[in-house]
Amino acid sequence: MADSVVLDTAVLAPLVGVFLPILVAVITQKVTHSGVKAVVLAALSAVSGVLVAAQQAGGLVTKEAVTAAFLTWVVAVATYYGFWKPTETSVKVADATESVHLPGI
Repeated sequence: MADSVVLDTAVLAPLVGVFLPILVAVITQKVTHSGVKAVVLAALSAVSGVLVAAQQAGGLVTKEAVTAAFLTWVVAVATYYGFWKPTETSVKVADATESVHLPGI
């Protein structure tokens, strides 16, 4: 019988945060002002933090949701400036998805 893997909020929130800057690059594209990108990143961090905490707590949104959202945002900003931006990955993703238009955006 296989053992199940359980990811808690302290692991799942930063894991999501690592890839949020790439999602922001796809959503906002290259021509969007950096302030808009920052707001989108903060909003996605908040949403993912609440979803991660709610999933862990069985649907309840508690102070863990705020903590998870903050942790996700910190990791997303840190990985953007520490990894994605120096390697120009976010620019390459924005270039590659330039013709992608998401509904409502």
